[in-house]
Amino acid sequence: MPEFDLKEVFIKAWGYEPPANFNIEKAAARKEQSDLGQPFYAKDAQGREHFLPVFINNVLLPLCSNWY
Repeated sequence: MPEFDLKEVFIKAWGYEPPANFNIEKAAARKEQSDLGQPFYAKDAQGREHFLPVFINNVLLPLCSNWY
């Protein structure tokens, strides 16, 4: 498995040094809902999970692409 210098990656991506308390050794817990209660994830009819689903009258709109 390749190893990366996260500080170097941050500098290349954002153009400045990260804050002194920059530490992402442990991934944050996945947030399932917004603060207002809307879901961040949903599964379509084929069981594929996607981010930021769109609902109208509590009906999940299908994905607008079929490239995957």
